[in-house]
Amino acid sequence: MAGIQEILTLLFIIIAIILVPRMLPGEKRGTRSKKKKTWLSGKMRIGITLSAMTPLTAALLFKPWQLHDLAGFIAVGIAPVAAGWAIFWIVSGFKKPNRD
Repeated sequence: MAGIQEILTLLFIIIAIILVPRMLPGEKRGTRSKKKKTWLSGKMRIGITLSAMTPLTAALLFKPWQLHDLAGFIAVGIAPVAAGWAIFWIVSGFKKPNRD
């Protein structure tokens, strides 16, 4: 079971790198414009959750750390997540007005 522990450890480290700087207080600069906080929509939260669960589920099924079916894991666990976020990125680029 060392493979799952390694994957979960990497996932924990990545999440910590993203979340810890946001939790720490920033420097006070005096004249700082107030920005409206943008919260994640429900669709975005579902997308993020599925992006984490899909590779984990595929890892449990295909066991890529044993190198028996690495291609199946990539095809079922990694490729759909990458393709989904790529499509989302492209579509959202067409929806937003140009800021040039």
